[in-house]
Amino acid sequence: MTWVLLRRTFIWLLALSLVAVEPVEPGERLDADSTESSSLFRRVRSPHERVVEFVHRVKNQGKSPLRQVQVAVAVPRSDDRQRIRSLRFHPKPERISRDGWDQETAHFLVDRIGPGDSTEIRLEVHATLFDSEWLLVERDVGPAHEVPERIVRHYLRNAENYKLDEAIVRRAAERLRTTEASVLERVRRIHDFVIDSVDYSRDERWDPADSVLRKGSGSCSEYSYLMIALCRLNGIPARYAGGTWFEKDGVSPPRGEAAKAEASVDRVFHRWVEVYLPRVGWFPVDPTQDDAADKEGETYRYFGRLPWSYLSMNHSDGDRLESGPLGWDYRSDTRWLRRPDVAQDSVLVERFAVWKTPCKERKVSEAQRAGTSRKSGDFDRS
Repeated sequence: MTWVLLRRTFIWLLALSLVAVEPVEPGERLDADSTESSSLFRRVRSPHERVVEFVHRVKNQGKSPLRQVQVAVAVPRSDDRQRIRSLRFHPKPERISRDGWDQETAHFLVDRIGPGDSTEIRLEVHATLFDSEWLLVERDVGPAHEVPERIVRHYLRNAENYKLDEAIVRRAAERLRTTEASVLERVRRIHDFVIDSVDYSRDERWDPADSVLRKGSGSCSEYSYLMIALCRLNGIPARYAGGTWFEKDGVSPPRGEAAKAEASVDRVFHRWVEVYLPRVGWFPVDPTQDDAADKEGETYRYFGRLPWSYLSMNHSDGDRLESGPLGWDYRSDTRWLRRPDVAQDSVLVERFAVWKTPCKERKVSEAQRAGTSRKSGDFDRS
């Protein structure tokens, strides 16, 4: 264990001393959640252009009709590391809502789904994605008291899946507590503790932070819940981000006929953590991916770095009242009119995303796209 800690410390110090390879201009300030100190942010290497189709399907496997089915889908937005060139919904949503933290959600209403029938909501996103990194050293990060009050008020709170009042979570946070280290160093210590305490395992459940510590395993959501809980108990505002990912990370975009064969289907999806650093803004950390990278000897590969292969759909906190209708989901949500003759397990909800390289014929003019949208009933934003 001592050797592991020494190796990580060396890698950490080395990471803080590196500069970006082939940097481009810092990202523009597009919204309230963009990086505050854009000079610390770099896009690395060439951009990747992708068309991502997210599908939300609801199937009625019971003998009675489903009524008043409501579907909510997170709407991706542009930020420093992704440019949303266009997005289209089919069918057209009933409305688009925006929560207090600038996250948009599309709302759909299906009056009836008969026995054996299904309905689909499709979102097509044309995006330019970048390998991105935040180049920080300790002096770039301000003291904790410089965090804006609105961030402190919302992102240090307890919540259902963080369990900040549970003894096992509080003990873990106490062991990590220090007043001597900088905010960035405290985040690193929490990150290291999480990847040492959790082994990756998918069981189709999202257990809260206390359960994750007890069983020592979990998926990306559970890594995220635990890290957020420990950050909050140590006075560091934290939230999660999530969306879909292109699993063939690092593969060059295919060309010609090969492009059709190279489509990647994501049925797993992904969630990671964002911590708020004073003078910097929201800073990404992916403890799930770093756990795998640690086994390859590169612990901090996803500490302040995100690959182009992530399409972020949502930045949230699981609070249905303040963060919109998705609750703890970061992709989409389904609700329907509860009736005694409709069993919970008779409703099958499927989600998947198909990643493709855009074809030249997709690059139609805005006027053409708007015309197609009107004919098909799609919601279109370019």
